[in-house]
Amino acid sequence: MVGQLRVWAGVHPEDAQIASLIGELAMKSDGFRKLWASQDVANKTHGTMRLTHSLVGEPTLRYETLALQGDRDQYLKGMRVPAASAPRVAM
Repeated sequence: MVGQLRVWAGVHPEDAQIASLIGELAMKSDGFRKLWASQDVANKTHGTMRLTHSLVGEPTLRYETLALQGDRDQYLKGMRVPAASAPRVAM
């Protein structure tokens, strides 16, 4: 996700809200600072991601990102948890 945020910041360098978000995340998260410093840029449209959730643990989600025609700033992202996983049962 940090790589995608870096893509977004590059596409919209004048966006003060993105700059503010990056600054806030950098101040509050050692993990974010390390990832941001790696300068990875990623515009992945599908795959898996692992999240940390206080109620369901660390689910691994499958995701697909669809670009909406005619608007480079709008995307639809679908995520799902595999059927038999413990986090899905907890949800």
